[in-house]
Amino acid sequence: MLPPLARPLLALALLTGCGGVGGDLSGASFDPVVGYWGGPFVVFSTDTLDCIDLWWVAKDYDEDEVPWDQAFDVLQVTFNDSDVVEGSFDVSGVSPVSASRLTGSGESWEIEDATSGVLTIDSVKDGGKAKGEMDITLASGAVGGSFAVKHCVNLTSAY
Repeated sequence: MLPPLARPLLALALLTGCGGVGGDLSGASFDPVVGYWGGPFVVFSTDTLDCIDLWWVAKDYDEDEVPWDQAFDVLQVTFNDSDVVEGSFDVSGVSPVSASRLTGSGESWEIEDATSGVLTIDSVKDGGKAKGEMDITLASGAVGGSFAVKHCVNLTSAY
């Protein structure tokens, strides 16, 4: 039997693992601690975000309007013509899949598009995990490695 104060701590410890990256994705001073997929998006963040925090993720952004009022550093992969599907995809130029790093704090933010690279989705299960590998190049450097991320209902194709 757990003491009464230990129960909330155990619950917090169990919840902390939700949304983890489940792989070795890193690079370009980008070391994500959480990742999610849903609809046409795969999103990785260097900050501990919950699924509910991703309500602002969209296919298109107004560069004059900061999309979220919190500090953020995310790598966003967007399937332009479909929801996330299995396969290998070029993320450079005019492609059905794009990748961008979005960073922001306060009233300023930046979008850094991938200049080259490949995203491979090995498996994607409705309501389950998406697993794959990524090797992309941004102006700030290369980001690569494997991942296994949980589904997030806030990432939908309605956006």
